[in-house]
This record gives sequence, C-alpha cells and structure tokens, in this order.
Amino acid sequence: MRVVSVLVSTLALASVAAGCSKPEPAPVAASPYNTQIPMNEVMAHVVNPAAYQFWSGWGVVDDENGSHDLTPKTDQEWEVLENGAATVVTATNAIMAPGYARAPEADWNRLAQDVIRIALRGKEAAEKHDKDALGDIGEQLDTACDACHARFALNVQP
Repeated sequence: MRVVSVLVSTLALASVAAGCSKPEPAPVAASPYNTQIPMNEVMAHVVNPAAYQFWSGWGVVDDENGSHDLTPKTDQEWEVLENGAATVVTATNAIMAPGYARAPEADWNRLAQDVIRIALRGKEAAEKHDKDALGDIGEQLDTACDACHARFALNVQP
C-alpha cells in the first residue's frame, strides 16, 4: 500500500510541476502583408501618381494661349479625380501595414490618417463635382503629404 501511495504522490507532484512550467510560445504567424516593394517605390509608383491624378483637376494653367481652368468638364474627368483620391486613401492605408510603418508608429499613423481624411474629402468633392472645394482640399492634401515627407525624410521623386 505504501508503494501505491508514493506512486500517486509522485504522479501528483509531476502533474503540478508540469502545470507550473512555462508553456511553449505559440508560433508567430507569417504576416499576410507583402512589403517587398520598397517604400520609396510605393510612393513613386502608387501614392504620388494617385495624388497627381487628384490634383490634375484644380487650378489654372497659363501658357502662350492664355489661362486654362483645369476643372473637369465631363463626368469621366471628374471620375479621374475621384479615382485618384480613392487610390490615395487605399495606398495610405497600405503604408500603415506592418513592414511599411515607420517608427515612431504613432507619428507615422497620425500623419497617414491626416492624408486619408483629406483624400476622403477630395473623393467626396469629386463625386459631387464641387469645383469650389477642390483648391482648398488639394492644398491641404499637399500640406499633409509634405508634413509626412518632412518628418520621415521620404525621398520620393515624381
């Protein structure tokens, strides 16, 4: 009987010890984001062209033939601006993904959210064909982009 009691005590102690040991760490899942394209290329090939697409519809150009208002004249031209603003929103979301976000992430994300907020307003203005809003929103978007580039020294060539 004493052998059985010692065996039960030993098993109980082993069970308690096993319960107190540190569990194996869970395997880290692979990131679902592909950040293989360097940030400067994302900016040069996606974000900048989209921003310029939005900016293409506001302002006046002066040349040898006089002044030309760049405001869209057709639904298709307004859609170009809307597409540009929507792409800025989507691309800016993408650069907040793990692998792209820069440190300090709180600053990076705050500046990115500023760009997104303004680009959403630009998309809405394009949807409504709101010529008067385009200049103000375009300037705000430019300022927000410049603030991020200044803070994070992004070397982006158009």
